[in-house]
Amino acid sequence: MASNASLAGTSEYAATHVTERSARTLPGLRMLTLALAILTAGIVVLWLAGRESGDARTALIWLGVILLAAALLLLGGLTPVTPGRARVVQLFGKYRGTIRETGLQWVNPFTRRIAVKLSVLRTGNRAGHAAPAAGQRGRRRAAAHRRGCGGHGSAGPAAAGGRGRRRAG
Repeated sequence: MASNASLAGTSEYAATHVTERSARTLPGLRMLTLALAILTAGIVVLWLAGRESGDARTALIWLGVILLAAALLLLGGLTPVTPGRARVVQLFGKYRGTIRETGLQWVNPFTRRIAVKLSVLRTGNRAGHAAPAAGQRGRRRAAAHRRGCGGHGSAGPAAAGGRGRRRAG
């Protein structure tokens, strides 16, 4: 699933091309279950540490803290993807891929996940310009119709030689 998209609109990104690729993900529900199990185990270990004394207590506290930290890292990687949207995944500012599959997904918890509309990721038309979303085409036609242009190439009132309505006076 590779498509070329150019970041147009600003002069500094005019020549930049990005090849879209799928981000590496894992099923979110499985990772959520694993994180909750590790979180529960960490809480149980800390509870058991309260009943012990000496070196065993210290070891159990460290184990409990490590388990809680691991659970928090797993929970931090969960990413919901809603229909009609995608997530762009970046690691330290570098593009790592796009998540298009809807539902709960898990990615590296240290990544930045940016929600985007799927129409933003379109590659453009034949002339190389960004293709407008379907809703934008409809709004443009409606605005042209209100102006009297018809939206299909007719010139409107200006073609009849007049400038629209004349003022009385």
